[in-house]
Amino acid sequence: MKYLNTFTFCTALTFTGVAFAQSTQDWDSDGDGSLNRDEWSAGMDSSSAFGDWDTNASGMIEAEEFGEGMFARYDADGDGFLTSGEWDDGIDATYGEDGADLDLANWDSNGDGQLSREEFGSQFETNDLFDEYRSSANFDTSAEGLSQDEFNTGMFDQMDRNDDDILSEDENTWMD
Repeated sequence: MKYLNTFTFCTALTFTGVAFAQSTQDWDSDGDGSLNRDEWSAGMDSSSAFGDWDTNASGMIEAEEFGEGMFARYDADGDGFLTSGEWDDGIDATYGEDGADLDLANWDSNGDGQLSREEFGSQFETNDLFDEYRSSANFDTSAEGLSQDEFNTGMFDQMDRNDDDILSEDENTWMD
């Protein structure tokens, strides 16, 4: 359960911020201040998000690409390391101040107080978090990766904390 919670956290953060020329507010076609699944999917399909994560252009986001995308999202200053502040900011953006208690030290193998890309990738792989995510989302774990539809659906589901099939402004952390 510890790894699933860690993975759920990481997955949700993954979906919180690829920079777009447009904002998710532009996707709100009915102007109600929230996004339903159709608005989200149409917006994601028109964005560069999937292509940004599918770095080998295979048409599927594979485990390593998914982990890299997550790391890039966390690394707010782009220096190649995750500080405790970057880690904590990600937790807060996804779950709120009291929503999750994940300890960076559990992933910090050399104990220097920050995560390198390698440490993050190693823990991501060691804990088999990509397949854990696909399995918990009922996606096909025998496939090579995530399709665009699975990617879109997974992001929406992770942010929709109250499971009402609507992303309210406080749930939609994509642009944070």
